[in-house]
Amino acid sequence: MNLQSIITVGEICKALKQKDRIKIVKLLHSHPRSSVTSIYKALKIGQTECSAHLSILRKNSLVITEKSDKNYKEVLYSLNRNYLEKIEKSFNQILSQN
Repeated sequence: MNLQSIITVGEICKALKQKDRIKIVKLLHSHPRSSVTSIYKALKIGQTECSAHLSILRKNSLVITEKSDKNYKEVLYSLNRNYLEKIEKSFNQILSQN
């Protein structure tokens, strides 16, 4: 386990410390490829607040974006499952250290 892995796990924990961000992650787990509009309406939060949370999650590589096939201006958000698997492995290594 290297220092960078520990720092990365710490940054992820900081990104997820806000309850609305956890709710967004849960929503994206069950509803991948969601727009900002569908997310903020489902969670009953403001659009600006939702966008700010998504920006933090994206900055920390927890979510990825793609353009909608139907509306090229619409951005769809999904969990970055490959990255989450790597974080899970790093977290498990931290927990298994003596």
